[in-house]
Amino acid sequence: MERARKLHKRAISDKVRGSDDGQENSQFWTDHCTAKELHVEFSAAGIIQSLTVRWWRRQSIVDCFPGRHPGDYWKTSRGLKLHDSKIRVLELYGAPDSIGPSTLDGREVELLFYSFDWAGPDVPQVMEVTIERGRVVQILLAAQSL
Repeated sequence: MERARKLHKRAISDKVRGSDDGQENSQFWTDHCTAKELHVEFSAAGIIQSLTVRWWRRQSIVDCFPGRHPGDYWKTSRGLKLHDSKIRVLELYGAPDSIGPSTLDGREVELLFYSFDWAGPDVPQVMEVTIERGRVVQILLAAQSL
């Protein structure tokens, strides 16, 4: 989490949320200009447990500031990012382990599920890619199977 906070210190806004026991356990960075949000959940030891990058509006608002935004950096190690096409997901990661209908904020979406448990404990074990109208609107990377 220390590294994540340093990387995203210039985010437009951020918010820390605590758990029921009063301990911090998640952090949000929101870029209102591009309508993107990064949500990180972490353990008491500060180890990241899951990352979710989300496009939280159907249309992003006009570019507020010139140059790069925090949301421009939010992509997977293979380069998958929000707004990419479903075809791009399949090109980068191949066929998902499962695919099916789902909902996101009351909207019908398609969920692509990838399991990476074969790659060892040093990488995310699960990736869920949410597709709406053929485009990526949310990416979840998690340390453990959901």
